[in-house]
Amino acid sequence: MVLKRLMRCCCCCCCKHADDEEMVEFGGGSVHVVTSTENWDQKIEEANKDGKIVVANFSASWCGPCRAIAPVYAEMSQTYPQLMFLTIDVDDLVEFSKSWDIRATPTFFFLKNGQQVDKLLRMVLKRLKRCCCCCIAKHDDKDKIDFGGGNVHVVTSKEDWDQKIAEANKDGKIVVANFSASWCGPCRVISTVYAEMSQTYPQLMFLTVDVDELMVTDVSSDLILRSHMLVVSAS
Repeated sequence: MVLKRLMRCCCCCCCKHADDEEMVEFGGGSVHVVTSTENWDQKIEEANKDGKIVVANFSASWCGPCRAIAPVYAEMSQTYPQLMFLTIDVDDLVEFSKSWDIRATPTFFFLKNGQQVDKLLRMVLKRLKRCCCCCIAKHDDKDKIDFGGGNVHVVTSKEDWDQKIAEANKDGKIVVANFSASWCGPCRVISTVYAEMSQTYPQLMFLTVDVDELMVTDVSSDLILRSHMLVVSAS
């Protein structure tokens, strides 16, 4: 017997047999509660037809974090109409949930054309919102941002990074490296100013690394990224 499992069973029994007024509403806002595999297939097909990304929330009525995030999830479904928000109760669709290898609730999947593009375990609200924004930015061409304006060079690989650093060292230039993301609001705001600065200060080399395309550890083990819009000088 494991203590966590015992506590989970207690919570499950209490919530399953609680009065209806105490049950959480998983279908608020524009969230659709999936009630069968046929219903799932129908929603995936509908999303594919409309060009929408699916956010699938595998949840449970006895799960505290699931209950806490339900109203926020409902609000997000109205904030991001580009996405289709689904909720699957793991107790109602046991076999279906097993097929997705659900080991904790809530678990969120992001799907495009029926294929997984991201996954988020457990409830971290900021990360959930970030994933939604990221998916929208990645898959919506209208929302794409140009990080390579002016004299800014967008780094696409470790080799590209090493080449630019060597080039800057040879020319005696200081490197300004901007670790950014297309879904990051401040990054999008600063991109045009950053491009202008690259033309104003030709004695510097301006680089941008998209953290969704290339991790900071991929380009240098000496850099530690704690937030986006990290700007460092390298030589």
